[in-house]
Amino acid sequence: VRTTFTNVFLEDNFNINCHSSIKISGSIGYHINHIASKFGLESNRIFYPDMKAQQHRVLKSVSAVYLHQIQNFTISTGLGYGERAPSVSEAYGFYLFNSFDLFDYVGNPDLKNEKSAEIQASLQYKTPKTNIKYSANYFHISDYILGVPTAFSPMTIGASGVKQYVGVDYATIFTQSLQISKQLSPHFNWQTLLKYSVG
Repeated sequence: VRTTFTNVFLEDNFNINCHSSIKISGSIGYHINHIASKFGLESNRIFYPDMKAQQHRVLKSVSAVYLHQIQNFTISTGLGYGERAPSVSEAYGFYLFNSFDLFDYVGNPDLKNEKSAEIQASLQYKTPKTNIKYSANYFHISDYILGVPTAFSPMTIGASGVKQYVGVDYATIFTQSLQISKQLSPHFNWQTLLKYSVG
């Protein structure tokens, strides 16, 4: 599968005053997948008889982040929206064995683009020798791509079954992290990252 992706990205910073600014960015991309192998196309047509050799997608993203700085503290909050095309494995995989869950995976070329809306916030304290940052993100992902078990027979010996990629209505993910960095001496820097995610 050959992939061509062309993207236009724009970003600008607007200074509200000496302490506050807003960064706005956006992009639009044109994504093409082309199955270059006749054998690969015919293999996938076992599951999708009307499948075409080429697929075109338009991918969009936009975000806005507000920054406010008071002495050594920086507060940030923002909103974002982005789209993701299915990967080659998710769209065209043919009995790909996943050793993590012991399932063979079959792709789905009819998948819609994943659409993610995000809310994020962070608080950072920074001095020449110390950097402490807490951040939190919440994602609501529509048409979330996920492998679900099917009635197909596995091809790999010992596989637990076959999963096929589908787009479920939505998924939510919440993450928060605490990063600490301390310069102990000119030659030693101590760093710690604590992260929690739930979905």
